[in-house]
Amino acid sequence: MKLTTMLMIGAHPAYLAKQMGHKDWGMIRTIYAKWVDNENPNYRDELINKLAGFEPHMTPSDTGTG
Repeated sequence: MKLTTMLMIGAHPAYLAKQMGHKDWGMIRTIYAKWVDNENPNYRDELINKLAGFEPHMTPSDTGTG
């Protein structure tokens, strides 16, 4: 699968950089940042759902600023 496709589906750039043998994700950030979706209005809830296994008291319905 292509790097740009992985970025578009939400793969973490630092993970991809490590898989490609880079010391950090600076090159990916500089060259490929336009394929990282920063306009996802549900991103906060997606992160909370992913973190739920680590922090069970967090739920998508929690309110507050972060």
